[in-house]
Amino acid sequence: MKRFTAALATVALATVVTARAAEPVRIIFQGGRAIPIEALELKGANFVVTAAQDGLTVGQSVPSNTADHVFGDKPEGINKGIGFLLTGEPVKALGALEPIVTAHKVTGPVPGNFWVETARAAILAYADMGNAAKAEDLAKALADATPESGPDPVLGLARALLMSASTKLDARVAAFDEFINDNSPTDIAAYASYFKGQYLQKGKQDARALEAWSVVTCLYPTGGNILNGAAELASSQYLFNHKRRDEAVVLLEAAARDARNSPVADEAKKRLESMK
Repeated sequence: MKRFTAALATVALATVVTARAAEPVRIIFQGGRAIPIEALELKGANFVVTAAQDGLTVGQSVPSNTADHVFGDKPEGINKGIGFLLTGEPVKALGALEPIVTAHKVTGPVPGNFWVETARAAILAYADMGNAAKAEDLAKALADATPESGPDPVLGLARALLMSASTKLDARVAAFDEFINDNSPTDIAAYASYFKGQYLQKGKQDARALEAWSVVTCLYPTGGNILNGAAELASSQYLFNHKRRDEAVVLLEAAARDARNSPVADEAKKRLESMK
């Protein structure tokens, strides 16, 4: 009987975990109606129903301003894509991000969406690999989805990444500094300071690079856990190189924790293992 009860408990737990992991992303409308994003298409100021849902018929229009918020699990590919972007693998980043950019575009104007975060990361990935046209096109789509906000500042940050390799370090740093302020969205400020640190490191200005990465975690920690973890990962290498092993270990442990389920955490764990 005990075995049977334990088996039932195991099945029940597995069912709960599976159901939680499979929580679909839906747009919640005023009045409580919940529609899966796969069943909607955004056309102008209206959503058009593409599959009958909750009393709505195919082809029926629903004003987009009646959408209250987005509900559901954040797609795993977002954190993975951002992690690849921040560890210098933009092609892999886009492999994770592009499907989400396409699938979630319909949620662009709705509060609480995952699309803006994903689109911004994809734009930076395009810029990092030198694809200005793709970065500009997606930035336009982002601006179109949120017309009340005007052009998204991620486009300016992308242009800083797209600057010629011959650009002097001070000029590139100044371009990033334009976005490191409280007028920028927090994630944009954090991205700008992170990339600033990378270029300072390439310019052999390690102390300034450490300061830039510290800005990410100290001034803009709400920019995102993956950004925090990447800054901690980068900072740990500086500390290790300067014989501050214990502090480096603390930062690697923080990176593995903050950026879990991403390439940043994977790299932090590898470095921790190598330091044993």
